[in-house]
Amino acid sequence: MSEVRFSKEHCWVRTLEDGNLLVGLTVQAVEAIGEVVMVELPSFEEEMRRNQVVGMVESDWAITEIYAPLDAKVVEVNELLVDDPSMLNEDPMGIGWLMILNPSNPQQVKKLLTEQAYRKFLKKELLID
Repeated sequence: MSEVRFSKEHCWVRTLEDGNLLVGLTVQAVEAIGEVVMVELPSFEEEMRRNQVVGMVESDWAITEIYAPLDAKVVEVNELLVDDPSMLNEDPMGIGWLMILNPSNPQQVKKLLTEQAYRKFLKKELLID
């Protein structure tokens, strides 16, 4: 299994064998959002640019935007998550994945944070242990 990378907008990205990217929200983001009641994801084959708003997650008290971690085209979205948003709370890095992307520039993955760098970012920016 490939290394997981992270965006400062709290997405995780894992490179799949075919070069596409499995993308989801981090555990920390999901915990901050609370109990998810609705998920809105981008459309199949939608083109996105890094840091563009591509969807949203609604909890019982807030709406949180989902930002594209890099330039890409949507290959697949997790339709099961749309039908049962609670899967995001149950397992955000497993069954709660958001989408599969085909990167426009695969080199952008290397610019995302390693797990260690993401944890350091959380401690510095969000004061989390």
